[in-house]
Amino acid sequence: MCGFCHAIFIVHMAFLGHNNKHLLMHSKLIIIVASVLATFSSTAQDTEREQATPKRLPGKNEIGLVGEMFSNGYMGNSNYNSHLGLQYKRWAKPNIAYRILGAVGDFNYHSMPRFVDKKGDTLFHIQTYSSIPMYFVGGGVEVQRHFYKRITLYAALELRAGYGSGTYSEMLVKEVQQDITPYWGSTTTHYEVSTIRQGDVSAFILDVTPFIGAKINFRRISLGTEASIIKTGMESVSYSGAPGRGTGNFQMNDFRQRIYVNWRF
Repeated sequence: MCGFCHAIFIVHMAFLGHNNKHLLMHSKLIIIVASVLATFSSTAQDTEREQATPKRLPGKNEIGLVGEMFSNGYMGNSNYNSHLGLQYKRWAKPNIAYRILGAVGDFNYHSMPRFVDKKGDTLFHIQTYSSIPMYFVGGGVEVQRHFYKRITLYAALELRAGYGSGTYSEMLVKEVQQDITPYWGSTTTHYEVSTIRQGDVSAFILDVTPFIGAKINFRRISLGTEASIIKTGMESVSYSGAPGRGTGNFQMNDFRQRIYVNWRF
């Protein structure tokens, strides 16, 4: 029983001390009133406790699908085709998150033509073509700023590594120039391609890419896209039965764009 109710009970008992006839009835009434007041007091205390410890809204963690739908991926003569994967984000602060990525895609490479011979109007050169299924893993940091209503803008920096193995073909290309109208000096070029050898190839890539993006946040879903035109990194390609190569590069015309949908929890 609360202190206020206990005081009422004592005063009322003193007032009824000389009236034994109504003592029992009034005592029951006081007990009922005191119980009701105690219930209201307990409910108010529980409400204050809930307000002091608010529930955390969803969104501190995110996981979902990400696809790089448009990718030049150009480093020399290399191309990273579109890839699909999973990403996870952890918001360490309201505007700063750490993220990790796992994805699968393709890595294609063709060498520059290497001149080997010339006979009459025919040029002979060799080119190497590779097609490699590749697995990517990466991680980075993301900083966001609220823009308008549900729209948020952000910038991110990501480190990504990839490895895969596939096949390559070394091709002999015959480039034949033929005169169409000798008087005017018009010519046409005809190509004939034949396979010299084939073999296994493996590739490793490592790059750092800055992104800028925008997203729409709902209570449980986050829809977003991000893009970049800058990439710096290195790649190493090893061939069976042929010399390998390793290159480092910095590109400012490497346009790539991703879209993603994340579940917030």
